Amino acid sequence: MSKFSWQKKTVNGKDIYQVFIGGHPHGNPAKSEEEANSMVQWLERKEREREAERNAGPQR
Repeated sequence: MSKFSWQKKTVNGKDIYQVFIGGHPHGNPAKSEEEANSMVQWLERKEREREAERNAGPQR
């Protein structure tokens, strides 16, 4: 399971989609499910890139 997720909530009669990292809210709420999914996918891609750079390290 990914550490990135989103939840749909209703605030003042409007649906919002809050992105979470490790169970903690991240950034401003998204206005649509598609926007929330896009943010989660972007965060996962950035995490994979950072992990790849970390594992590559200096080549000898």
